Order: sequence, then C-alpha cells, then structure tokens
Amino acid sequence: MASRPLSLGWCFTLAVLIVGAAGCGGSDPQPPLPTPDLPDAALSKVEVSRTANVLADGRDIVTLTVTVVKADGTALSGRTVRLEVSGEGNMLAPASGQTNPQGVLTATLASTRPGTKKVKASVDAEGGPVVLSAQPTVEFISPGNPATRLEFTVPPGDVIAGTPFSVTATAYDASNNVATGFTGTVQLTSSDPQAVLPGAFTFGASNAGTASLSVELRTAGTQTLSLAHGLSGSPLTASKTVVAASPARLAFSGQPANGTVRTTLAAVRVQVTDAYGNATPASSPQVSVSLSGGDAAATLSGTRNVDPVSGEATFSDLSVDQEGNGFQLVATSGTLTQGTSSTFTITDNLAPAAAVIAVTVLTPSTVRVTWTTVGDDGNLGQAATQELRYATTPITNLDQFNAGLVAVAPSPQEPGSAESTLVMGLTLNVDHYFALKVTDGAGNYSLSNSPKVGGGDPCGGVTCTPPAGTCSADGRTAIGYTSACVVENGAGVCRDTPAQTACQSYETCGAGSCGPVTAGSQAGSIVISEFSALGSEFIELHNTTAADIDVHGYTFRNAAGVEVDLRAPSDPNGTAGTAVVVTAGGRLYGIANPSGSIPGGVGFVYGAPGTSFSLADTGDALALYAAPPAGNLQDVVDFRAFKSDPNTPLAASDFVGFAGSSTQLDPESLSAAGNDTATNWCVSFYGSGVRGSRVTNTAGAANGSCKVAVINEVYLDAPSTDNGLVFIELAGPGGSVIGGAKIADVEGRAGTTAAGANNESFSPYTIPAGTRFPADGILLIADLNPSGQTLVPNFVAGVDVGANNVDLENFGGDSVQLINAAGTALLDVLGQDVSGTTLDTNTADNGFAMYEGTIAVYVSTTGSWSSSLARSPGSADTDNNRNDFRTDPSPTPGLPNDLANFTVTSLFPDDGPATAGANGIVVTGTDLAPTMRAQFGGSSSVLCSVSTPTTASCTAVTNAGAVGVVDVTFTPAASVGASGPFILSRGFTYTGNENETNSVLEADFCNLQSPTTLSVVRSTVTPVIYGRIYETGITEPPGPPAGILAEVGYGNNGSDPRSNNSWKFFPATYNVQVGNDDEFMGSFTAPATAATYAYTYRFSQDNGLKWTYCDKDGAGSNTNPDLVFSPTQLGVMTVTNN
Repeated sequence: MASRPLSLGWCFTLAVLIVGAAGCGGSDPQPPLPTPDLPDAALSKVEVSRTANVLADGRDIVTLTVTVVKADGTALSGRTVRLEVSGEGNMLAPASGQTNPQGVLTATLASTRPGTKKVKASVDAEGGPVVLSAQPTVEFISPGNPATRLEFTVPPGDVIAGTPFSVTATAYDASNNVATGFTGTVQLTSSDPQAVLPGAFTFGASNAGTASLSVELRTAGTQTLSLAHGLSGSPLTASKTVVAASPARLAFSGQPANGTVRTTLAAVRVQVTDAYGNATPASSPQVSVSLSGGDAAATLSGTRNVDPVSGEATFSDLSVDQEGNGFQLVATSGTLTQGTSSTFTITDNLAPAAAVIAVTVLTPSTVRVTWTTVGDDGNLGQAATQELRYATTPITNLDQFNAGLVAVAPSPQEPGSAESTLVMGLTLNVDHYFALKVTDGAGNYSLSNSPKVGGGDPCGGVTCTPPAGTCSADGRTAIGYTSACVVENGAGVCRDTPAQTACQSYETCGAGSCGPVTAGSQAGSIVISEFSALGSEFIELHNTTAADIDVHGYTFRNAAGVEVDLRAPSDPNGTAGTAVVVTAGGRLYGIANPSGSIPGGVGFVYGAPGTSFSLADTGDALALYAAPPAGNLQDVVDFRAFKSDPNTPLAASDFVGFAGSSTQLDPESLSAAGNDTATNWCVSFYGSGVRGSRVTNTAGAANGSCKVAVINEVYLDAPSTDNGLVFIELAGPGGSVIGGAKIADVEGRAGTTAAGANNESFSPYTIPAGTRFPADGILLIADLNPSGQTLVPNFVAGVDVGANNVDLENFGGDSVQLINAAGTALLDVLGQDVSGTTLDTNTADNGFAMYEGTIAVYVSTTGSWSSSLARSPGSADTDNNRNDFRTDPSPTPGLPNDLANFTVTSLFPDDGPATAGANGIVVTGTDLAPTMRAQFGGSSSVLCSVSTPTTASCTAVTNAGAVGVVDVTFTPAASVGASGPFILSRGFTYTGNENETNSVLEADFCNLQSPTTLSVVRSTVTPVIYGRIYETGITEPPGPPAGILAEVGYGNNGSDPRSNNSWKFFPATYNVQVGNDDEFMGSFTAPATAATYAYTYRFSQDNGLKWTYCDKDGAGSNTNPDLVFSPTQLGVMTVTNN
C-alpha cells in the first residue's frame, strides 16, 4: 500500500517532543515510498480442469483456476483478475473477480459452439494490466445433434492423372456444429470415365461426422466430382483440374489415309500419352514408325524418326512403294508402349516409264530390237509384263499397238537391265514401225517410242520425247534433257542429252527445275541467326537441335555464286579437318578467313586464307549447305531486298542493315522458316534480356529481341506555338515493326482531368499499321500543323510518321506511355514534371505504370528558350526516368541523341570597371539552360538569364576595385546533365582608368573627335565615329601606333564609363595621321531600345587593363589644366524606332 503523508497536527506534536527539531516545514528528507507489488506474468498460472472433449451444449462445464503470485512466488490476494475466452457461444462466470488470500480466482466455462477456445487472464496493476503468459485452450465438440447438411471439400491445385488424393465429407447440424453422430451413406461419382472411386461409404461412430475418401482421376481436363447423400438438397459437386502424367504410351492422333504408291501420304501424327491416354507436352524421346501388314515386300520411305513437339510427332513425308490392303503403321519410342494405326490401302496409279527401244537391221528380213528395262512405277520396281509389236505405220497409241503384229519379247528384268530380241521374217523394203508396251501388276502401262526401219528416212515418224528432269541428290543442281532421233544401223533411234543447271543460292531444285527456296526445302538443323554485311563482316550460326553438330566442311554460297567452306580457326588451311562444333541450342560466329592472324572469340572461318568471299553491301542471298557428301541445303537468308539508308521507306519484304551494326534474327524466330521473313530480322539494338546502351552486334551471344522499343526524346513545348514543331521520338531495332503500337499521354495530377486518365486530344494515338523503325532505329512522331505539314527538322516523309494534335501538356506533371500493338504490355513510359515531384499515381486508368523509378525533371519553355527530354546517345534504359532522361536545349529529332555539350564560346562585353563590373553581358555557347550561373574570378556566382539554348545574359559583379583578367566559371543547369562547370580561361577583364593619374600609362591627350552627336535607328549600325590620341614618342611617326588599343562605346546617358557597368565598347581601327596625333575610326550596332545614350572613345597602353577615357574637349596627362575627363563632355546618341 502507498504511504499516507503525516497530518499537520501530528507534525506539530512531534516537533514539541523532540528538542531541537527543525519542524515539519524544514528540509529533512522524506522516507522513500515502498515498491508496489506487481504480479509476475510468467510465474502466475491459468489452469483448466479439462482441455478436450467438452460438449458444446451450454451445460458441460470446465473449471478455470487463476493463481496470481509475485516474482518471489508470494501469493497476491485481493487482486482483480479479468478473463477472456476466444470464439463464440461462450458462457463465462465470473468474467472478473478478486483473488482470495491464496491468490486464487476460480471461474467456470461452458459453450454452445464447438471449437478450440483460448483462455486469457489479465491482472490489474499499477502502470496497466499484466497479461499472464499461460493461455491454455479447451476443445469443445458438437453434442451430437442430427446432421442437416454436408460439406464436400477437395484439396487445392491440379492433380496428376492416376495420382490418388483424398476428398473430405463433413456433416453439420442446424447450429453449424460438426454432427459427430452422423451415420448416413454417401456415394461419389465423377465426370471422369476412368476415375477410380470408392463405393458407397457409410459413416460410423469413429468418423465423428467427418470422412476422408480416396479418389484417383485419370482423364486430363477439368473433371467434376459429385457426392450423393441422404440429406436434403442436391448432390454436392466440386471441380478438379487433371494434368497428364509422365509419358507411357503412343497413340495415333492423325491416322494414315489411303494413298498411292511412292507418293507422299497425308501427314501422320503420333501423340505421346500417359498411361491413361492423356496427351502430354513431351519433347522427347524420339518417335519412330515402321510398316506392317499389306505387302510384306513393301518399304516405308521418308522421315521415320521425329522428335515430338508439344507431345506430338508429325510424319509429313512418308510413302510406300508397293500396293496392297491392310497396311498399318507401328509407332515405337524407347520403353513407351507402342501404338498401332488403323489399316490403310495403297493403290498403284503409276505407270511404268516409257521404254526407249532401238531397232538395228541385221539382214533384209531380220532386225534386233534393244532397250533398257523400265520399272513397275516409272523406273522403280519390276514390271509385270512387256509386249513387242510392229506395223507398217507409226504406232503412237494403244489402238495402233493392238492392231500390230506380235513379236517375241522376254519377261521384264530388274529396271536398268539391257534387253533385246530378234524379229525375223520381215520384208524391209517397206517401212516397219516397232513399239514396246510395258504393264505393271495393276494394269498400268506405257508405250515406248516407235522407231522405223526399212523404206525411206529411218527417223521419219519417230517422235522423241525427253524424260522428265531430275535433281541432284543434294538438291542444288537441276538436270534437264533434250531428245532427238539419230540413225544407227539404218534405224531411227532417240537419244537423250542431259544438261545441268546449278541453282542460285536463293534457289533449290524441285521436279527437275530450280525454283524459290521453301521452308520445306531447308533442313534447318543449323540456321543463320545474325550477319554483318556492312563494314566488318561476320556470320553467326545457331543450332536448332538438342544435339551438338560439327559444321566443319559446311559451305556458304552468296548470290554471286562464290562458295567457301567452314574451317576451325586453328586449322585455317583446312588440312587437319578439325571439328567446328556448334553445341546443342548454341551459336557460333565466324569471319572470312584472313590472310593474317585470326581474332580471338571467332568460332570458325570460311574460305581459304585471304578469301575474297563477301556479302554485297546492297543485299545478297546467303545459303548454308551441309558438308559433302550430303551437301544438302540447311538454310537460306535471301536479303537481296536490303535497305541501309535510314531515309529510305521500308517495305514489308525489305531486310534492314545499318553501317557499323549487324542484322540479327529475333530470338522467337530461330528456325529456317522463321528467318525467311524479313520482318523477323532487325538491326542489333539491345543485348539479350537487357536494356543498357545500344550494341552494334551480339555475335556469339544470344540475340536481343526485335520487339523492344523505348521513348527516346520528347519535345513538349515549342516557343510561341506548338503547331508542327513538337515531336515524340522512339528508338528501337532498325527494321522492327512498331506499327499498331499506341502512344498515350496520361494526366499525372488531379485537377480538371483525373490523375491516371488520358490527356489531350492526341491520346491515345495508334502508329499506322506496318510502320517499321528506319535503319538507324530512330522514328519520329511529328506534329502536323493545320495544313498537314510539319516543321520538325530531319522529318522524312514515308519513313517518319506525322500526326495531328501531338500536343502534350506543356507544364509537366503527366506521363507518355508506349504500349504494344496488342495492348497487353507497356513497352516504355516517361513520367515528367517541372518540379520533379512524384505524380499523384503510378497506375493509369489503362492499368499500366506512369513512370519508371523517379520521374524526369522537365524545364518549362521560357521566351525563345525551349528544350526536349532526351535519353543518352545509346538509348540506355535503367528503368529510372530521372537517370535516363536529361534536359536537352538542342533537340535532335530524327538523329541519335547527343551528350550534354555545355560550352561558352564568347562574352560581350568581355570587360567592365573593377569598381562596377558589367551588366547585360551577352554569353554565347551551347546547351545553355535556365538556372545556369556565372562566377567572375573570385566573386560570388550570379544567376544568368537564358534567352535561347545558345545565348544568355549575365552580370559581372564588382571586383572590389581590383584590376585584372579573371577566369569565368559557368555552372550549367542541373537538368542538362553536363559533367561539370565550364571555365572560360581569362575570359573577363576588370578594368581600371588612368585619367588624372599622370602615370606613364595615361595618354598624353585623347578626345572624341567627331561626330559629337548622332541619330541612329535602333539595332542598325552607327555612322563612323572618330577619336584621336597623342602619346609622346609613339604617335608622331606616320602609321598605326605600337602598343595602343583603341575602342569606341556607349552607355547610359549621363553615366561615367569609368565606373558605370552599362557601358559597352567596340574595337576601333587606325584611320589617319593628323599632325602628331593618330586618328582612329569605329562604329557599332545601336542598342535595340530607343532612347538617348552617351558615347565616347578610350585608349589603353597595357593591353586593355587600364584605359584613358576621352571626352569632346580632351583628356590626358599633359600639363594643360583643362585636360580633365568629364562625363558631361561625351557624345550624345539618339536612338529612334525608325
């Protein structure tokens, strides 16, 4: 208990009893107050009589016992304890009370709602209640009311086909308590016809109202589980997504169709499935097909081993060489269960080739007929029969053949065999024509030529038909034939002459002739993925397969027909046969074999040392062939339509290059078919997966995407009017398609337009379909004025894009978004504000971000000064607008952005009195911007007034009277991004005057000679003004005086040029000798403001540090007392408006 203070009466009595006591009001110290007894949260206890299986019926009671003690274990009595119990339906008595002398409080707890209840106790104490650490729980269970409903739950997530999982059925009573006494029966069914389900399940007492049922689904897709029950309501349902299990079987997803012999069948597809017939996305192992049934002698041709793509292997070039019924295909793949197709029929509709027979006269009545055996199908297979007949008239059709006389002919041999027969008993003084009919097993036939013997001209009536053209095995050469009749041994015989035609690098042979390359004619295991045709050339190859490939001995061929082989850099002469391995899925680049050393990093060289092989700068066709003996075409890139001038419009079929950069294939199109399309290629821009500065190539590395684009420069506000002057510049890979992309100007500040909403009539703008980045990767979106023209520099019609109302918000606080054509992704965004304050929101109404990192700072247009927001010259994108964009007072529309070039080239005036400085100094330079400052010598820096990106006005403050030449330090505006201040060395002179000093540097005499008054129109050149000087020993000789500077200038009327900072002086030149005096002449451009001004001459003998100022009646150091400079004796200049 707290001590109670002594009363005043008691204090008085005590003072009387104790002699010498100081009294209660003295300074004796008070005894300390006792420390309060606080309950110990950890040692105190909260105990429950039962922790589980308490019925939630409101009657089953649990006793709670709270024991409160101090830190030393001593019981605390009379302390107020407050109890709390979690959950609902609780009945607690009492909820609070005081501890007994043993520090104990007891209470009872019952509940009508099942669940786990946590008991929490706190004890009132000084400084606030103490919550006891012990917080036991009590589990209340349902009292067993009848079930009124069931709940059916399935685990979350997808399930693999054939993998068992459990579902849960729980019975609840009317109070939403688990009905532990439920004994009903439930039955599971499923939409999956292959499902493995439990039978009818009856709840028992051990289930306590909850049962777990094992389920196995086997059919991929979304499957439904239904739980039938005996309670009211419909069966309960739940959905589960089933995904395919591991590959286990093969099944024909595309059955073979009936076909004809030796003709490519319709594509056959084999699906890799799991054990339950579900399609899998497998890409391995390889699937093989073979032939069964039908004719046992039949052979299956074509590509019979194929890697599956997304779980399906497609066989597109199969053929069977024999007719028959009941053929089947059998698919196998490693340990997977094989699949067998449905039956199909092959019919024979190919006739034997037409035999070419020759007839030789042996005697006046006997001839020998010879020929080369043809096949069953053309020149393939063995024919069934051959029949020889002759007549006295030409035999050119079947009727004429059947009408002829039969001669003996042997049975057909293997194709290509030499055969002959004798025909005797002829009367050869008349014409005799012979023909051979060859028939196959299906009744198809052919008739030979019909040579003539006897009678007149042996070739008369002989018609020679050349055989069909063929192709070389590697598909690179077309072989055609001509056929003519020649007389041999008195008979007309057809002779065929072959002629070979080499296909161009952009062609391949098909059906006996050279034609355009198709996707199917390129093997595509190795493809060309990048090349540089402009400047330093290289070619990159990409392996599209899952296995390493040795490209040693492969060859390149260009459109000029030059062909070179690929060699290892360590074997430039090609004698060692060193392998050149392109790893699975990898890439390698090579260069033309140099005559000297080979640079590091090169993966291969092509051609002999010093080869002249090159790619034409104007476009070429580059073919890649496998090494002999196969020599077949792997890939062709036909870029004969090749544009490298950024000012040239691009068609969809144009490939694009740019000097100093490579042309690369988009990584999503790395196939022989993909690289046939020009718009899948682009000029190298960013590296793979990064958006740093532009790169010139990605040789030997993964290609960067052709689908990137950034906002490169934005000119928001031109001086006076925006019409036809503002622009948005985009940067991206040259040749890549940007058409369809959208540009949105989004408000960033809440106001008349809500933050995040489209801003201005321009937004959103869709770039015209088909638009491609020019070769240099820089595309202008330029504003058009009302007449449909633009004044934006470097705009190229047909290359750049003009749009109406490219009128972005002038005062910042908004965002420019670049959105892809599909409207699904943000390609780039620029958020900006004049103060750099973060926008109100970073999510526009379209759902896309409004800025990256920190927004850029935009400097508003002032007078004739304006600027753009521009990226670095390399278009680097660090995802931070402030880091990436700078103020550029010298916009570069349509050109690469430049670095900040903050310079100062001149000052005028470049001097002023040391006691006053100079006002209105015109500064000329580059990239000048508001908030630029100037510091003259050691004086404090001052803010300059910038009027244009190349001109500013600054003030040189006083130099405390110190004369001298000083450096001028110019500090750029921070937003320009310049690397540091610019120092104009010895750029300004603080001048002094020599008047009335009588020093050797003071002129002996000088004056303003004439005119002493003048009138001039503002901003025009004044009349010539003359001044004279006399200096003993210097001006007497004729000609310009040595070491003397002369200047003429003007200032405010009534001001003293020796101490006033408004004066500006201009150089004057020697005019003529007048007695001992030298006369100078000069003029200047009058000020732009109409007013009255003073003007005069000044002369210096120390190179401009100190001056003698002149007036009309003369000044100087001569002893004449009147030679005193007077500011009231200056010339008067009246400047008029016109």
